[in-house]
Amino acid sequence: MVDPTRLAGFNWSRVADYVPMVGLTRINPDVKVGDPPSILNSFTASARSRPAALSDRDRTFLQALYHTDVALRDQRFEVSDRMARVLGGDAHLH
Repeated sequence: MVDPTRLAGFNWSRVADYVPMVGLTRINPDVKVGDPPSILNSFTASARSRPAALSDRDRTFLQALYHTDVALRDQRFEVSDRMARVLGGDAHLH
């Protein structure tokens, strides 16, 4: 569900990236993702620093999520590990 009152100043392309990221991944939309650019910052970042689309980190997260087995007890670690391998550095989820 999208609250149209919160969409002032948003283009539909950004909304089209944000909705699946939140809805299909079961991510808490109020999660604090910090400094890395992410479409999840769409409603918390200032208008100037809002991401225009999915970031590389977002795409890597989605790819890692959909290439792991949902039945794994350590799926979260698997996603985090895949992201770290692709993005390098400290890409682990906390």
